Amino acid sequence: MDMNKWLSRYYLVKLKCIFRWILFLVVVTVVTVLLIKQMITKFDPEIITYIGDNRNLTPEDAINRKPLASITGNIIQHSVVGFKLSTAEMMLSDPLEDAKCKPKIYIAFLKVHKTGSSTIMNMLYRYAERFNLNLVLPNSTGGNFNYLGYGTTLNSLQLVPIPAGEKYNILCNHVVYDKLALRAVMPKETLYIGILRDPVANFMSAFSYYGGGRFMQSKVPGKSLSEFDLMRTFLENPRKYNSSGITYYVHNKMSFDYGLDRGDFDKDIAITKFISDLDKDFTLIIILEYLDESLVLLKRLLCWEMHDILYLPTNVRFSPISQQFKTEELSNSTIENLEKYNKADFMLYTFFKQRLLSQISDLKYDFKSEVMQFQVIQTKLADFCRGIPRMGKILTVAASMWHRSFNVTRETCITMMRDELDLVREKILLAMDKYMNWLRTKNKS
Repeated sequence: MDMNKWLSRYYLVKLKCIFRWILFLVVVTVVTVLLIKQMITKFDPEIITYIGDNRNLTPEDAINRKPLASITGNIIQHSVVGFKLSTAEMMLSDPLEDAKCKPKIYIAFLKVHKTGSSTIMNMLYRYAERFNLNLVLPNSTGGNFNYLGYGTTLNSLQLVPIPAGEKYNILCNHVVYDKLALRAVMPKETLYIGILRDPVANFMSAFSYYGGGRFMQSKVPGKSLSEFDLMRTFLENPRKYNSSGITYYVHNKMSFDYGLDRGDFDKDIAITKFISDLDKDFTLIIILEYLDESLVLLKRLLCWEMHDILYLPTNVRFSPISQQFKTEELSNSTIENLEKYNKADFMLYTFFKQRLLSQISDLKYDFKSEVMQFQVIQTKLADFCRGIPRMGKILTVAASMWHRSFNVTRETCITMMRDELDLVREKILLAMDKYMNWLRTKNKS
């Protein structure tokens, strides 16, 4: 793309981003003021203290820190639903960190639909900003600009380029997984991380989000049914609607995002090989139902600090199905129909859920205590970011055996609550800006 096209696209995106950012700040300010008026809490000195100054480690201090202790790596063995597979060797640093463990800066995270992946994406964006890392981003803000590939895999020609001599560090936007395509862009030392959600909950969320209720209502004219009843009607014979648009979003969608061909959705042998290949490719697959445990494991795997895995749920949408009904309210026959319809997703989830539990149980240090500590911090973070009075402008978390002392500011809270699309637009703008500055410098020399 020539200089003029890059400049025109750059300034257009920049203006849009500035306007959206101002609007976001206004909304956040109003909401914060309202919450402060409504909520009062007592100061709780347990574990966390609140002070008015900030003593965060600099990025250089964090990257070059001297970890204090170590344990050896381990190989996980497991046997699930007919598989007997082993993951690649994982170096899981203990809570006080391996003496040779350095923060990982090459990470590919597969962002899977309706699995809570936006929360992980926000986390990775914050980490990239902290260390000025290169994100893999689409070179457009039009259409499905938050996708690196909409229903398809990565196309290197559609990415924001980076200066010569640099590497991409983090990939975390939506894309269909393809081993060769991603490895053509990411460095060979990249760690591959994924995420999955209980297939029943994932189906219910997708059915609601992508308009399954509206679609089914058109199939039963004259009847006024709840979204939950419409979903159950769909599951009575889901293959009846295979030609409809809704099936794209609810039929083994997680497996599709991981690269399973639609023609293999019902082929046991193909699914088994598909899962076996993923087991070798992905060092960790987060399970949403064990999110905190997964994140503490991620912290050890990537040699991160505790504050790197803090989160506030993002891109959460009210779903009448998932909020008002539990999966237990579905009849056995309905769940059996769903298991047959989404066989690949159920096999995929069952395997990697068991693999995660195996990885956790194999750890030799007190993993549960670290998770509990993380959850205490998360509770305090949620209170702080909601603007509860008497907490001051900075939240300081005292050092423990699991982590160093660190601070959280109100600005961090705002970043954690950023709208995903606005955040992606901003990152695209910054990446374009960086590349354009490099081009200008290059052309002058």
